Amino acid sequence: MTHPVRRPHRRLAAAMSGLLALSAGALAAADPARADGPDHLFFGAGVSGVLDDDQDAMFEAEFRPGFRLGDGLIAEDLGIAPMIGGFVTTAGAAYGYGGFGVEWVIDDSYVVMPFTGVGLYNRGDGPHLGSYVEFRSGLELGYRFDNEMQIGLTAAHLSNAGIGDSNPGLEVITLRFGLPLGGPGD
Repeated sequence: MTHPVRRPHRRLAAAMSGLLALSAGALAAADPARADGPDHLFFGAGVSGVLDDDQDAMFEAEFRPGFRLGDGLIAEDLGIAPMIGGFVTTAGAAYGYGGFGVEWVIDDSYVVMPFTGVGLYNRGDGPHLGSYVEFRSGLELGYRFDNEMQIGLTAAHLSNAGIGDSNPGLEVITLRFGLPLGGPGD
């Protein structure tokens, strides 16, 4: 018998999976003529549970297409960067997400990007976050080299926004390296 509290989580998880799949499809179908630079694949390593007593090492990967939505609408060096990615921890926790960041590039090299998104969390032997659905928000500070490679530091917070049976949240910090997948700097 299914526990009644779990049913809404399953429906919400199925809906979120569908939303992530649609987002991935939209990113794949994006008009390459709108590309502002190369797609990037980011790899990172860091710490999960930064503010907790129990901390775990974590490893992440993230894909960002090269186009920027609204590029030049507000400012020439400001655009909305879609992203899809995930992380795993040494405690077996896993999180997959989709979202966007507002990327601000200063002097063609320094990147400041607040970001937000939503995804699905499986705790493994990691912390119980109260829900399978977790929202992600944070800030990335980075440096982009002339060849479009990028290095940066990301701090993020995961929260279920009160939709779960509890909402302890989770803080993560990662050092990231971004590889361009084509475009300028090839």
